[in-house]
Amino acid sequence: MDAVLARIKETYRAMTPTFRAVAQYVLDHHHELAFASVAKIGELTRISPATVVRFADHLGLSGYTELQTLARQALRQEMNTVSQLRRTARQSDPHSLLALALRSDISNLERTLDMVADETFIRALEVLASARTIHLIGLRSTFGLVRHFEFYLGWIGRNANVLRPGIGDLPEQILKVGPRDACLALSFRRYTRDTLEILRAVRKTGAKTVALTDSDLAPIAEESDVALSISVRFPAFFESRVAVLSVMNALVFGIALADRKGTLAALRRHEEAWSVNNTYVDENFRPHLSAEIRAFAATDPRAMLMLRGKARQRRTPPSARLIPETTR
Repeated sequence: MDAVLARIKETYRAMTPTFRAVAQYVLDHHHELAFASVAKIGELTRISPATVVRFADHLGLSGYTELQTLARQALRQEMNTVSQLRRTARQSDPHSLLALALRSDISNLERTLDMVADETFIRALEVLASARTIHLIGLRSTFGLVRHFEFYLGWIGRNANVLRPGIGDLPEQILKVGPRDACLALSFRRYTRDTLEILRAVRKTGAKTVALTDSDLAPIAEESDVALSISVRFPAFFESRVAVLSVMNALVFGIALADRKGTLAALRRHEEAWSVNNTYVDENFRPHLSAEIRAFAATDPRAMLMLRGKARQRRTPPSARLIPETTR
């Protein structure tokens, strides 16, 4: 079933409007295929059953029956995984909820590692690392995430700015966005409308855009130059953001490596300011931080170059740029 879903995502933009309607239903409700007849799917999507069958043929399957069989197999496998998680959590009582939550997030991290291809991550990194200013969009539950990202971009000496609607000056904020900038937008299902509208306005300025979301077909993914799909599943009424933070950590680290000299200079400025202003309770923080800075300075840049080369082998656009090692 994973291969079928991947095929749908790859061909979605080339599909007819009727096929898109069926595709969207399969992506969002593929578990229901295990029990629903082709007539029922047609009723739910307002598409004829014959079109649903042709859609399955389009995917390279022998028909709707094979699609339903794959959905049943996937559902059984997922139910076995959930049962195992719950069983493991009960066995670790009295911390069963903690175990369930942690194992769910471990699964999110593993799924995200499969979902985000190296070349896609490198493209996102190239966009952000080469930007004059990185503008950030994250509303409601994602606002804390973009503030986190802004904070650590500041640590490494990069210009970052959170676009904040709410006091009526958003048009003036967007006037500050230019073609040499980049924008990182976060939105997860149910997809906040204002996030999409702000992203569209930013794109009109010529800035490059990167999306962190949960589906290649999410609204902000279709409005972005690069989209990273991240798993946010959680066995509760809310979603997990653990894998999102992990991807953001990787982006910050990659941006820092892209301009090693600028990053080291910024870290040393922060180190001095924290010491002068007695920022931290731990008076011995400076030796530890100095050691971490030295470790970063000694990081082998070939690791980044190898990753770039590995990603480049799998894509062919001649205009693709390497992440620059700049001195700002």
